[in-house]
Amino acid sequence: MTQRGFTLVELMVVVSLVALLLAWGIPAYSIWSARENVEAEIARLYGDLEYARMTAYGDKNLTGIYWGGGANITRYLIMTNTNANGTSIDNGATQMGAAVSTTKNPLTVTANQNSVSFDGRGFLYTGDTNDPATQLTFYITPDYGAGTDCVSVTLTRIVSGKWDGTNCNP
Repeated sequence: MTQRGFTLVELMVVVSLVALLLAWGIPAYSIWSARENVEAEIARLYGDLEYARMTAYGDKNLTGIYWGGGANITRYLIMTNTNANGTSIDNGATQMGAAVSTTKNPLTVTANQNSVSFDGRGFLYTGDTNDPATQLTFYITPDYGAGTDCVSVTLTRIVSGKWDGTNCNP
């Protein structure tokens, strides 16, 4: 009569192979996860900027993203100013939706201002004396090899791309 089952040697070979696969897989997964988080954060920021731009154009109100100042952003709000003579979203504006947290991958912005906003024509608004920049770039470092790690806002465009240390290249 033959017995069925595994020998101790066969079991140890399988356990060793599983341990090797895990030893190689966990670091690879961590790197992949970090890269995906950077790309997701940039995609969310890009979408929020486009949403603010299209809302400004559709509602003919000053609308944009407010983070409160500084070069490092860990949280931002989408704000709209419904006042007929609204000249800023920094104060007196209405918050649209919940605050967006970027603490996992803090954003850095190239212009030292409080917000970025768009006018009723969908163009970058430069009439705010606190936020007059004609171009801003948001980027994440380290990028963990992400394909896109920056968003550039100019007077007429919003583009995402790869940060080279100076520019956001689409």
